[in-house]
Amino acid sequence: MDWSNKALIIVDVQNDFCSPDGFMGSIGKDLSSIDKTMPNIKRLIELFRRTNGHVIFVRTEHHSYTDSTVWNNRSTPTGICRTDWGREFYEISPLRTEYIITKHRYSAFVGTNLEVILRSQKIDTLYLSGYVTNVCIESTAREAFMKDYDVTTVKDCTASYNMKEHESALHNLSNYFGQVKSLDELFNLAEKA
Repeated sequence: MDWSNKALIIVDVQNDFCSPDGFMGSIGKDLSSIDKTMPNIKRLIELFRRTNGHVIFVRTEHHSYTDSTVWNNRSTPTGICRTDWGREFYEISPLRTEYIITKHRYSAFVGTNLEVILRSQKIDTLYLSGYVTNVCIESTAREAFMKDYDVTTVKDCTASYNMKEHESALHNLSNYFGQVKSLDELFNLAEKA
């Protein structure tokens, strides 16, 4: 099984998004869907490592020098991923040979070297996992599709803080910006490869 042209993009699996002690937990966001999907994300990472696929970790960082007035005037809370602990990965760790992309906006492509890595490694197929489906996952998928990547969102390896937002994003992603598959479907695909 050789998935060398495929990459797993793991978005924002960080303490501030996922931990009860993180920023989103501290403002009362429902983390139950995060808890439910974390075991699936771990299995998905192992699948890509076993099949020679690329694993790319994307993390958010915010600072006073990256956050513009426009960014700070959004209706969503500011203050996330501003501490070292809040930026750390939650329950997962990159291997020394795996890529880490740091972003300051919703899309993993904006202001990062993600596309340089994908093109240099001849990666044309992306599988998206992480948080949250209706914001950073959807933003990354939309931009990837516009750049002619084959995009699949792994529906049980992504989550939002409420189910309506998650399902709405999956609808958009499956109808306009690629495919939506389950973790079991990916395992079946790997077995056939």
